Amino acid sequence: TMPVMNLSDAAGIIREMRVDMERVEDVLEYPADVEYSENEGEKDSYAKLGGKVELKNVTFGYSRLAAPLIENFSMTLEQGKRVAFVGPSGCGKSTLSKLISGLYKPWSGEILFDGKPLSEIDHNVFTGSLAVVDQDITLFEDTIANNIKMWDDSIEDFEMILASRDASLHEDIMQREGGYRYRLLEGGKDLSGGQRQRLEIARVLSQDPTIIIMDEATSALDAQTEYEVVNSIKDRGITCIVVAHRLSTIRDCDEIIVLNGGKVVERGTHESLMALHGAYEELITSE
Repeated sequence: TMPVMNLSDAAGIIREMRVDMERVEDVLEYPADVEYSENEGEKDSYAKLGGKVELKNVTFGYSRLAAPLIENFSMTLEQGKRVAFVGPSGCGKSTLSKLISGLYKPWSGEILFDGKPLSEIDHNVFTGSLAVVDQDITLFEDTIANNIKMWDDSIEDFEMILASRDASLHEDIMQREGGYRYRLLEGGKDLSGGQRQRLEIARVLSQDPTIIIMDEATSALDAQTEYEVVNSIKDRGITCIVVAHRLSTIRDCDEIIVLNGGKVVERGTHESLMALHGAYEELITSE
């Protein structure tokens, strides 16, 4: 009976192996996405977007059965300018940032970069131009340099150091044994919350983007450090979309858009909105 049982077991193993092999074959034979396969490896030859962002009558929701979360939203953000989305939780500010980053597609309306819709922009140009810094920070058990460069040999050491300086992180790094060669623990457990956020900002700046979306990206920084980081990003001429709660993060933005229920309730500069004594002032005083 043993040989029969062994044969029976072998038949089961062969069936499992066949399924696994079919999966591998499916992956190997599936045609590569044109967006990713064309000119692969020629990253340096791509130009960057200028940095102008326009949203025209954008409407979006997660379910067609429910009311849209964002309705008829319009905005023009010129190159190098900063806009802040503020409002209560669930007002649509993070959804807007995901629409701009291309993670979501609007139900209707247009999102334009330098006057072009995303469908007309080369994928490599877009990903090389737009970067997102949020609270979801992934750090690896490797050197600080590799965590900033993400093993991208096209990023020069001087670019990495400049990015770290602009993220107010360089001095912290140089205090570690080995400096940029210091090996982090998995998840950056040997860094503070503020240092992790600044490393993520340095990682993004080392890629030299022209548009940055910052979703609560400086929440763990003290006011002075945040001021230095924000000014460094401004000095680079980067177009910046800010999702934040803290007054210090948003008060110097070129435009502040107050959202509620996916609709714009107020928009303007910090001074003009405070003069209205409305929703913005209420948000600020409730901090």
